[in-house]
Amino acid sequence: MTIMSPIRSSRRILIRAAACHHKPTTVHGPIPHPLSTGGQKVALQSVPIRVRPAFNIDILRRVNGLRRDASGSAQLPVKGGGSPLGEDEVRRPVLANQTQTAAMTGTSGAHGDAAAHGDGEHSRRDFLTIMAGSWALVGGAAALWPMIDQMNPDANTRALSTIEVDLAPIKPGQAVTVLWQGKAVFIRNRTEDEIKKAQATPVDQLKDTTAQNLALPDDADAKDENRVKAGKANWLVLVGVCTHLGCIPKGQSPGDVRGEYGGWFCPCHGSQYDTSGRIRKGPAPLNLQVPPYAFLTDTKIKIG
Repeated sequence: MTIMSPIRSSRRILIRAAACHHKPTTVHGPIPHPLSTGGQKVALQSVPIRVRPAFNIDILRRVNGLRRDASGSAQLPVKGGGSPLGEDEVRRPVLANQTQTAAMTGTSGAHGDAAAHGDGEHSRRDFLTIMAGSWALVGGAAALWPMIDQMNPDANTRALSTIEVDLAPIKPGQAVTVLWQGKAVFIRNRTEDEIKKAQATPVDQLKDTTAQNLALPDDADAKDENRVKAGKANWLVLVGVCTHLGCIPKGQSPGDVRGEYGGWFCPCHGSQYDTSGRIRKGPAPLNLQVPPYAFLTDTKIKIG
């Protein structure tokens, strides 16, 4: 009888033991006694071997040089023209390893439930983040509003945006000065002679041919009718600021110098205005401005 090669026998026993992956397995097989002599037969003893499934692939690799091809399947090398091991002997340890891998990575139905639970957590977190940001924005706006509101004009300033003036005390040829929005406003009750002179002046002889009336279009011409209210030609209302450098022209008081045209005279640089408040001579480029105003009654006006 031929003595079985000790190494080959051990390999077969270990391969079969590695294929058992459900529970630790006791394997009985012929294990050669370590002592043998030349051509003598030696007694073989059956020794139980316990193999744990977690080390199946490691045992196969260590014994047979197990490797995986490019497709991921397990193969056993074939030496000396021998036939490969049975299909079951190779497949079962690989399946065991795949089962263990799936258990470790958690690729089961429970994993899907956990992912869905995680999505719900993210949705709640996003909702809370948006709500917190919205409340922070509202709170910031509420805190800033008092500081913004204090920059608005106070009640006294708003009250001065419009003023009412009683014209009854002003006699023909007289003038008064009132304050509107921090600017001097000239109000003159013109005489018939002053009205005629203003109306007789051709527009093309004027230095500024525009009306400069805030109640009219910018391109309205500077004829006297566009500088007063219809039917109230005797009342002339002007912003009393020289259009050159912002001086206050003379001409409101009876003893003031009114210049060559009987209106107003600016002593700073010699600008002269006629009885309609139009620039006739001097460096001033524009006519005196007519502010927005309206007659509340025949003897009362509202400016602004």
